[in-house]
Amino acid sequence: MINIQHEIEALQKDYATKLQEIQLSQQWHLLPALNEELQKNIVRITGQLTQTSGLSLIPGKSKYYRHSDCSVDLDAVVYDGDRNYFDEFLENPGFHSEVIHPSAQAPNSKKHLLKSSMRLSRGMAPKVFNSIDRCIDKLGLTSKIDIYCAQNPAMNAFCYPPHDGSIYILLTSALLEKLSEDELTFVIGHEIGHFLYQHHLLSAMSSGLGASQLSPADTIKLFSWQRNGELTADRIGLICCGSYEAACTANFKLSSGVTTEDLCFNLQDYVNQYIDIETEMKTGDGNPEDFYLTHPISPMRVMALDLFYRSETYCKHFATHLQAELTEQEMETKIAGFMKLMEPSYLWDKSEISMKIKEFIFLASMAVSCADGEMEEAELKIISQILPEDQHLEVMEKIKGWSNEMMLNAVAEQAEKILPHLNYATMCNIVRDLVLLSVADGEFEGSEHQVLEKICQALTVYPTFIDDVLNSINYQRTAA
Repeated sequence: MINIQHEIEALQKDYATKLQEIQLSQQWHLLPALNEELQKNIVRITGQLTQTSGLSLIPGKSKYYRHSDCSVDLDAVVYDGDRNYFDEFLENPGFHSEVIHPSAQAPNSKKHLLKSSMRLSRGMAPKVFNSIDRCIDKLGLTSKIDIYCAQNPAMNAFCYPPHDGSIYILLTSALLEKLSEDELTFVIGHEIGHFLYQHHLLSAMSSGLGASQLSPADTIKLFSWQRNGELTADRIGLICCGSYEAACTANFKLSSGVTTEDLCFNLQDYVNQYIDIETEMKTGDGNPEDFYLTHPISPMRVMALDLFYRSETYCKHFATHLQAELTEQEMETKIAGFMKLMEPSYLWDKSEISMKIKEFIFLASMAVSCADGEMEEAELKIISQILPEDQHLEVMEKIKGWSNEMMLNAVAEQAEKILPHLNYATMCNIVRDLVLLSVADGEFEGSEHQVLEKICQALTVYPTFIDDVLNSINYQRTAA
């Protein structure tokens, strides 16, 4: 992935140089050939990306979506990264036994919601039901929707697992009070998207990761899939509300918490804020740790929605009055381009630097697991899968009898070896993945937090990032 990143950067510089030459010489007839050359190189690099990450950009059909519950072509709308991960997991017998919730064992969402919140009626909440009616009309929805409200000062919404084919959605009181009808339609549509694509089948947070025997790579891939699934749900939300501006303002309010009329929201300013997001993620300017939680952050969701809104997929099927600017392939390639910055490809890549990163993660995971003075057999089994068997045995022999202090010194030494080869995005990815692996056994203690802080210092990542990831995990557990 790092080599691919370098290729992308070199391609950008080369294109800028040649474009400048065309501008200076006024030889504008050379521009079409230059753009064609750029497109060919993007396709070539994207091919490398898909080989490295195991993803495919070739559309396919999924047998897992709720096609019969709506009239929308779900396969045409889904984000490629969501579909490919999802199908890969559901075809993997290990995920069936470890992660997937069989429908027969699905929790009684209605019973839970009736005990913890208030079910809304049409007479009680006309704005909410206007939004629901719009979603039903846009999607050709046949499923029953039960909607509930819980008192909560945070703006949020959740889609609960369907135990009887109905859609169960919970909205917080703050969200109902502060969103317009268009914005509310986007949010409700987003939650319906989770239902239609059956995202509840792969819930990394509610699947009992403490008992999971998934490999570290699979555990972390599961979180990658969750981020991709949010982009698909956003597309359904946009289809329902029909307003790109409302989708963006809803996103702005949910991410910023600002709803006052004194702040004049400007859509173009909001979108322009994120044009240089790749640069921010690579350099670490402006708290880039925020980019590495289980959800794709607001900038990425806005960028992905903008690309979908301008694509032939959206314009052809849902907004025929608009002129498409991007083919479906161009849209998906561009989205995959910035989403890849959050992907932990070093766990399955076989390059020399990736092997060094894996050794660092192995040593760091061992240090975290030994922080409380003992290592559980289940922890060792999970950690042992990070390295190839021969390398694992070699490292285990080397560290036999080491104290915690010696382990941390080895982690610091290994960090010095890999830091010159890492951009800030990869550093944050590594810390995030270490936190995910630390909580995968179902427990997380203060001593583990202290060791992770030292690991953050070795990687020059702010230690507060640990709590950001933990808070995101807790949020996901609540939403699941």
